[in-house]
Amino acid sequence: MKKVFLTLFILGGIIWLGGGIVRNVVAFDLFNPGTLDLKSAHTEGMRLQSVRVYALIGGWTSAGFFAAIVGGLIAFLLERKEWKRRAWIVMSAILFFMIVPIQLWMIWKDYRLWQLFDAWSGMPLAQPAEIISVFLNRIQDTAVSVANGLSFLIAITITLVLIWKPLESR
Repeated sequence: MKKVFLTLFILGGIIWLGGGIVRNVVAFDLFNPGTLDLKSAHTEGMRLQSVRVYALIGGWTSAGFFAAIVGGLIAFLLERKEWKRRAWIVMSAILFFMIVPIQLWMIWKDYRLWQLFDAWSGMPLAQPAEIISVFLNRIQDTAVSVANGLSFLIAITITLVLIWKPLESR
């Protein structure tokens, strides 16, 4: 049973991290390199399509994150007899649960953007200027960017802790 939840945690984490990287590629393709100024060569339709793809991938990354939360929490609790011998399990869990509030905040921001598109057809439900404004607010907000970057670094640290397994007593 532990392996099922550990698999859910790992697959959810892969989808979440991979989706986050893909979203960054999609989002920052809209900007001139090194700036947060939109490329003038892009039409409004091109921008809206990129924002729609960004929002759509946000749904996948959110689902991956929730799978990682469920799998990680249950696997962590099922391993509670091993906590003293394998401190890396506790270290990973502490780091992971530091990410949860940050990612819930990111998911809320993404949900606000996702609501601006029809779920079935992908058609915009708001004016293009409003959609672009919400997207730019999500991308250009310093607090959001710093929090998102920190959560990514914490996720890398968790991955390294799970690979190296420090503080394991034999």
